Amino acid sequence: MARPIVKAGAIIVLACALLVLLLGGIWLAAPGLASGALEKRLRGAGFPAASVAVERFGAAGAVLTVMLDAATQQRLGTVEVTWSLDSLMSLSAERVEVRRARLDLGLGEDGVPTLAGRPLKTDFGEGGAATGAEDASDEVALPLRVLRILDGELRLALPGGMVAGALSADLAQTPGGWTGRAALDAGAEGIELRLNPAGGGTAAQVQVRMSDLGLLAPALGGRGTLRAELAPDGRGWAGDAELTLSGATLASAPDTEAALAARGRLSVAGAEASFAPADCLSVSLGAMRLGTALRVHPVTICAASAPDAPLLRWRREEGVALMGRLRPFAAAAEISGMPVRLSLGVLDVTVAGQRLELAPEDLDLFLPGQGVAVRGLAGRIVLGGAAGQGLEATVRGTTSDAARPARFVDLPFELRASGDPRGGIVLAVSVQGPVPMRLSGRHDIASGAGSLRLSKTEAVFGPGGLALDAVSPALAARLAEMEGRIAATGRIGWGAEASGGAELRLAGLGFRIGAATVRGLDAVMTATSLQPLVLPPGQKVAVAGVDLGLPLTRGLAEIGYSDGRLAVAAARWDWAGGTVRAEPFSFDPAAPRSNATLVAEGLDLGTLLGMMDVDGLEAEGRLSGSLPLSVGAGRIAVEGGALSAAAPGQLRYDPAAPPAALASGAEGTDLLLKALTDFRYDTLEVGLDGVAGGEMQARLAIKGRNPGFYDGYPVSLTVTLSGALDTILRRGLDAYRIPDTMLEHMREFDAKTD
Repeated sequence: MARPIVKAGAIIVLACALLVLLLGGIWLAAPGLASGALEKRLRGAGFPAASVAVERFGAAGAVLTVMLDAATQQRLGTVEVTWSLDSLMSLSAERVEVRRARLDLGLGEDGVPTLAGRPLKTDFGEGGAATGAEDASDEVALPLRVLRILDGELRLALPGGMVAGALSADLAQTPGGWTGRAALDAGAEGIELRLNPAGGGTAAQVQVRMSDLGLLAPALGGRGTLRAELAPDGRGWAGDAELTLSGATLASAPDTEAALAARGRLSVAGAEASFAPADCLSVSLGAMRLGTALRVHPVTICAASAPDAPLLRWRREEGVALMGRLRPFAAAAEISGMPVRLSLGVLDVTVAGQRLELAPEDLDLFLPGQGVAVRGLAGRIVLGGAAGQGLEATVRGTTSDAARPARFVDLPFELRASGDPRGGIVLAVSVQGPVPMRLSGRHDIASGAGSLRLSKTEAVFGPGGLALDAVSPALAARLAEMEGRIAATGRIGWGAEASGGAELRLAGLGFRIGAATVRGLDAVMTATSLQPLVLPPGQKVAVAGVDLGLPLTRGLAEIGYSDGRLAVAAARWDWAGGTVRAEPFSFDPAAPRSNATLVAEGLDLGTLLGMMDVDGLEAEGRLSGSLPLSVGAGRIAVEGGALSAAAPGQLRYDPAAPPAALASGAEGTDLLLKALTDFRYDTLEVGLDGVAGGEMQARLAIKGRNPGFYDGYPVSLTVTLSGALDTILRRGLDAYRIPDTMLEHMREFDAKTD
């Protein structure tokens, strides 16, 4: 940014030098000071319409009127040259005074100064004084001792507009160098140059003030100043400089103001200028919005030079180049209303022409609302090039979860992005870790919207596979004995495309959660939102077996999940030769306690009692009733289950070897055994109580008779039986088969390749 300001100061020096050199050429064209010879030399300098009129000529001097171009009113005006015998002997003028000059100066596309739109030449041809226009920093041995410019007018054409002001100069050449002052005063804008002898040469103090940075570049706004003290250094000019900008803005972010301050070393040599800050270039940025989605809070950054290189360099052939390193800083931002905190370790910045390259190291991002961090970001980002190919980036880092226990383990990743930064960016993400993943998608810079699609990803748990805590410590804290296969495809979005979703394939999944045990869970489930999680109602799940206080097998359920609650619209299991179904219910998995009721229909009494594994016990009949479930405090229990026989039936107990309690030979036990050998019941009721992972107790209350026992005398009996539920559950899994309609859906998912 300092380069146009320095160039503007150099242009004033060149303007003064031009006047002197032209007059030097006029003087050296003597004898005679013939106007024709002077006009010829001016036209050779690039002014084909130049005219010279000699107003007065004498022994002590001359007065001339010099017009460079009448059509554009480019003139040196009245030029008075004074000489003395001493100056004549040294072929120089004693004094040159220029009045009412008018000059239009600018910069060509190649960086060469122009006068009235023409490249500025300082070579007067054969016999004339000359200076190389290619090296504006070299001191010029001008053939005069004093130069004064009075009532001059200079119009300076800059990229963003015209600066017009009064041009003045009062310069004198001494044996030690030049001294004096030259200035362009355009009110709010101005340039002042002060020269002083220094070490056999001339030192320069330059001050530039700009009230509108848009004059330097239309995309800029704000105010700026430059102060520099330069001296010859063998190659050109070099010295201390101070640059400040305030209220600076960019057209792309007009509501964001920036302030900049820097002290350092400015060097100018020929067609090259460079600036290296003594410490760093400090930039304070106000709150800014980039696109519709990104808002960055106020931040101050500090840019230092790269080792052994200036921070800023300008070369005529290459333009401006920047090479530096941002020092560590922290910042805050919002993406689509989502807060983001940023901490930067190192950021190397390189600008060359239209190319911008960023190389971050140790960049950390934290999303407080999600409790997710991206740490150690490093890579390379390049902006510039043809439209549609203006961005190429490769960034690596690690995503981690701040929650404890973590919802997912640390996931190293690589992000590649390419495209047009003014439009769409193509994204590709590869995630390493226990379950490798690939994502691809797009991001629109203008709207801030985009999405990523997850290619088919699969994880196998259990023996020979993954342990759950290697994937999700948080899930491992709730689920034990995880086994089976999980596959997924999905999509995540942001901005206007913030909705996301996933399709999950669960195959042979088994686990224990609290006191409940699930085995052989199979499903294809669809999530319409991932944050928050939403599973629409009607998701079909097949379960080989589940121990909920009852060992239920061959189950089918329809579930949904939203607002943190799991809703069970329908659930049906096979049990004891009949069915058990759940009345519709919903519950919060995180709640300390919940209840549900199971309805039993057509249970086979013989099968139910057979689960108790009692030798010699047989029964016939069908039972129905209700089985209340209580979930809480790490246990699932059947409390007060009640079943009853729908019709009279038969029960027989004739063990080969009666249990010790019944083998005593006592009269009461002997009568009981005889009564049960062929008992015909009229009513039968079963009370059930059991805890998942423990035992189930069955209390039989029966009324009836044995035709061979006391001529069928009526008998009422109460018998308690028990059995281990885990054994009962394993037996129920043996004959499990997934329904054909669900199998077809699962085969379709398994056939996907991406």
